[in-house]
Amino acid sequence: MNLSHSNLSGIDLTAADLSGSDLTGADLTGACLEDNKLAASKLD
Repeated sequence: MNLSHSNLSGIDLTAADLSGSDLTGADLTGACLEDNKLAASKLD
């Protein structure tokens, strides 16, 4: 699928990752965990 490869840095990859929940599940959860660690360290 050359079209997919040509759009890796564009909307197609983002849409595929979001709908496949790889991006939302891994990256966003990881980012939220990092934010929670920062928030927790501020509370301490």
